[in-house]
Amino acid sequence: MTDAGAVFRFLCDNRFRPDDIPDRPEPGVCAIFPFAGDSRILEKRLIKENEPPLNLTDWRNPQKAQIQALREVCKEEAKRVWERYHISLP
Repeated sequence: MTDAGAVFRFLCDNRFRPDDIPDRPEPGVCAIFPFAGDSRILEKRLIKENEPPLNLTDWRNPQKAQIQALREVCKEEAKRVWERYHISLP
């Protein structure tokens, strides 16, 4: 069984970028395409072109306030569940 506290600390301490994603044995789970350029520039271009609905940066998302409110609700619920079953969060 995995130590839930260790998993939580790992996820809090690490930020994932495309280069960090390990190869996955299951096909279709994660497509990895080599890219030699500046990934930040590519990311900004893709955001501008596609206007992803849950992304709140680099474009004027008309639903930003609603998404932020829902994220706050999810965050508080996750804290309550964590505190109930594991340890208290700061």
